[in-house]
Amino acid sequence: MRVTMALFCTALIAAAVSAQTVPVADIPVTFDPAAKVRVLATALDDPADYDPERAGPKYDPKAYSAENLAKMQNMGRPDPQIWVQDYGKGRVFSITLGHGPDTIQYDGFRTLFARGTEWAATGKVTIKPYDKAADFTHP
Repeated sequence: MRVTMALFCTALIAAAVSAQTVPVADIPVTFDPAAKVRVLATALDDPADYDPERAGPKYDPKAYSAENLAKMQNMGRPDPQIWVQDYGKGRVFSITLGHGPDTIQYDGFRTLFARGTEWAATGKVTIKPYDKAADFTHP
């Protein structure tokens, strides 16, 4: 899927500059199913992770009841988390990780974000991984 994001990004930048909130529903986004997307990483949203005994107080048990989880699309299936694609003469690096400051403090995320952004801007990756990311080995 290709997402045309120019208007989306422009609206977010304008909102940041003017300190206004722009509802996402008001931003036009179009999808192109013919776009060639290369998925780099997926994640599985496992319904068991929302069990109060496993998740603790992080999720509201009523909102994440078994009945509500069953209604959620793609629950229990792998979903793209990081992907790249060519867009005209440019490149797109997309990442769904990093919802808050608790995520972006980690070297793995910071490395991924910096290097992905560099690749989208230049087509090359020269930024070295941050310390803890450089030491990571896949099990």
